[in-house]
Amino acid sequence: MSVDSHNDAEPVRRQARRRNVKGGRIARHIVKVSPEEEGQLLALALQYKVTVPKLLVDSALAGGAAAAAANESVRHEVIAQMFATHRLLAGLANNVNQMAKATNAT
Repeated sequence: MSVDSHNDAEPVRRQARRRNVKGGRIARHIVKVSPEEEGQLLALALQYKVTVPKLLVDSALAGGAAAAAANESVRHEVIAQMFATHRLLAGLANNVNQMAKATNAT
């Protein structure tokens, strides 16, 4: 079975594209797997919410699927913290504006 095949019973969820690389990605690797291995890859990709090719690249370069998932979860945590900080700063700015308005009105 090919890497690009999928189970027709499950809807295919489109993943975001990887960022472009200067000069493009010219190397392509074909990986043949057994039906059992394909099932395991699809399950891992679904678990980590990535495509099978991204799972293979990230896990190979990061030292395993768990390490790749840990990097991804850290990235998501940092993004969540940045949004929380943004909300706090917006609230603080609103309070400062209210104090300035009250001070200027008197």
